[in-house]
Amino acid sequence: MKRFLPNPLSLRAATIGSFVLVCTLLATIAIGFQYIFNYQLALQGAKDLYSEIAYSSESTLQTRDQVNGSYLRRLASFPSIDTPITPNKFHPITFLLSQVMEDNPDFYSVYLAYPNNESFQLVNLDSWPGLREQLQSPANERWLLINIFQQSNQSLQVQHFLDAELKQQRTLQHETKIIPTERPWYKQAMAAQGETIKTSAYQFANVDSMGMSYARMINSDGLVIGSDIGLESLSKLLNRGRHLDSGGIAFAFHTNGHIFCTVRSR
Repeated sequence: MKRFLPNPLSLRAATIGSFVLVCTLLATIAIGFQYIFNYQLALQGAKDLYSEIAYSSESTLQTRDQVNGSYLRRLASFPSIDTPITPNKFHPITFLLSQVMEDNPDFYSVYLAYPNNESFQLVNLDSWPGLREQLQSPANERWLLINIFQQSNQSLQVQHFLDAELKQQRTLQHETKIIPTERPWYKQAMAAQGETIKTSAYQFANVDSMGMSYARMINSDGLVIGSDIGLESLSKLLNRGRHLDSGGIAFAFHTNGHIFCTVRSR
């Protein structure tokens, strides 16, 4: 009876094939574990970075709230704060407001609103890029003083464009539909009875931009002082000192899902 011996070449091929298969399987498993580890590491890093940015942004916003509240309290005690609006004269507090905004370049404006729907507002033309273009304001103009007053059953707005020394460069006047006592910051300030309030982001009246307002009631007669900060300035404020990777961007959202502002890598 003949006995058949296995072919040495077939045994060698089978052994090598099995070895390659096992090595491939082990390598695949190792790569899979490495991927999972790297993914979890990246995810944890992203969570840590998010937590750092969220905490830092919250701290920055809280500081800004405190600063705004402090300034409004001090400005509210200015001796001539309740001086009536005069169309072609500056309010006695004008110079002080310009100094406040020089020290706080993130401020878009500071203003007073009276119960008779007259108002006084000083706008910082350097508060964010693009503002001058919207207002068609050349480089020699530093401030915009806006008076709203009532005349012959009309609401008129007078815009005085001023240089850095508060010297008038030009004046524009037109009818306006802005009603100061109907603005959200005025209503909230009157309801808060002397406490500083902060509004949600909303569309500013004089420019095509959104922002937030801080305001407080000065007296029970209906005099209110307020300040604005644009979302462009707020994004710039939050960007200071953030450490995102190159090309990174973080978003801050309202509870309604709308983007509030952005924090970009530098």
